[in-house]
Amino acid sequence: MKDPTSPWLFARRSLAALSTTLVLFGCAPTSGPATDEADSFDISELRWGSASDSNRWIYNGPLPALVEPSIVVSIAGHTARVSGYLPQGFSGPVPFYATVTDDRGRRRVTVVYPVATGATTNAPGSYTDIRGLPYLPYAANSNGDFVPWGGFPFLEYNRRRNIAFHGPITHGMTATGVEWLLKRGPVSRGCNRMQGEHVVELAHLIGMQMNNTHAAFAERSVRVNTTVIEGYDVLNGQSVDVNYPRTAGAVAPSGPVRMFRTWWSSDFPRWVCAFKSGRALDNNHCAYEPPNRLDPATGEEPANAPTVMIDNATQGVLSTTGGPWEITSARPGYVGVNYAALAAGRAGEAAFTVPSRVSGRYRVLARYIAHSNRNTAVRYVISRRAGDAAPVTVTFNQRTGDGWADLGVHELGAGARVAIPVPSTSDGYTIVDALRFDRAP
Repeated sequence: MKDPTSPWLFARRSLAALSTTLVLFGCAPTSGPATDEADSFDISELRWGSASDSNRWIYNGPLPALVEPSIVVSIAGHTARVSGYLPQGFSGPVPFYATVTDDRGRRRVTVVYPVATGATTNAPGSYTDIRGLPYLPYAANSNGDFVPWGGFPFLEYNRRRNIAFHGPITHGMTATGVEWLLKRGPVSRGCNRMQGEHVVELAHLIGMQMNNTHAAFAERSVRVNTTVIEGYDVLNGQSVDVNYPRTAGAVAPSGPVRMFRTWWSSDFPRWVCAFKSGRALDNNHCAYEPPNRLDPATGEEPANAPTVMIDNATQGVLSTTGGPWEITSARPGYVGVNYAALAAGRAGEAAFTVPSRVSGRYRVLARYIAHSNRNTAVRYVISRRAGDAAPVTVTFNQRTGDGWADLGVHELGAGARVAIPVPSTSDGYTIVDALRFDRAP
């Protein structure tokens, strides 16, 4: 989501942010950088301008406010599982990342979001209501400091220790510009950071009416049972996880796992947008944003999409052997939230499975982040279909170029694969980030 006022471009979330003048303790919008979230970057980078840089975020997504919503937060799993009933009379489509089950004749919806948890402080227990601040404008706190809450809702469930769900706080440079990006791991001081689009949707699901605007610092109290547990969340005998990368210190559950899908505002820009004065506050308020890229029912590109992109973090498309391969965000320019890297002198292989919807004639491009310490002879082996007896090999120098290795135009069919084998004689880091398929004539 681009910021219409900032001098920087943000593909998912943008805005400067604020702290209120309330004297609070946990991660609430309070007394400045000494509190929860200001310890991870240089706050001065986000001090841009005036109160006019504040946006009210509008939810135009597919889900309604839920009846009897509840939330389970897993500290070990870095997940927030939200469930509740669809209201009677709701007949709209349910998006791909939400599951619906029958509960004695009522339709129960479950959505799982990735969250960050406390590196030093957490608050396991049960809480019965949420104090929500739907709109926090750009402003200095009582110490004159600026904490980047992103303009997103602040949903406080632990009033005594001021622990809440709020925006991602952290950011990074990607191939499309500077973006707000959640670091999913033990990085806060108790709060649950979320992607900006996710916390806006969560606020709407629990009844904060995010399809409307709100006055600055206005509060609403909603009845929501929130349970915070130390271990992994379990649903129907399976550990709960969500398809979003982890940072160091966040460990995936083992054994039977139920993997939930998630969504990004870069794929669905019309689901959450900045309020535009003069536009009607209706289900089409966000129509000024570019069209949604993916099919909301499947979460995938339409069959006739001219461009398909898969990332190293896309569930089920990348496998690695040897190494060890590092998952990192050390250098800017990557697609998504990170990339895979193999150090010089280490043997291994990374292999992308091409989605079945990529069928036909495509130009194939591979994303990397150029640098002087890169492998000068990265081999991309393109198997155009299952059992390809003569795969095409393209060798590329990752120290040069614009970050896209052009692997040529190929006729792709079922079982297509792009492998990057790396010998132990490599002379630098081999970077594996994303593949792009542009339909070719």
